[in-house]
Amino acid sequence: CFMFFFLDCNMVGKLSLSKVRKAMREKAKGSIRLEKNVDMLVYLECILYLKEIARHSRTQAQLTEMKTVQAAHVERALTKVNAKFTTTS
Repeated sequence: CFMFFFLDCNMVGKLSLSKVRKAMREKAKGSIRLEKNVDMLVYLECILYLKEIARHSRTQAQLTEMKTVQAAHVERALTKVNAKFTTTS
């Protein structure tokens, strides 16, 4: 959740557009104006981020010839995905 500073990491599993809107509204507290579809773009970016982590984790598990994705696979995938998302953002 490094790039989605307004989201609580516990809510990522139950992520919905309405929760993203509510979190953005609460964090902004009227100090910033957002354009019309910013909440949708943030939601889609978050979904893309999670899918990339899942894909890289699965690849890491396959490289180690395991059928189950473990925490170590996710941690390795996070370093790759975080590097990718921080350079493109």
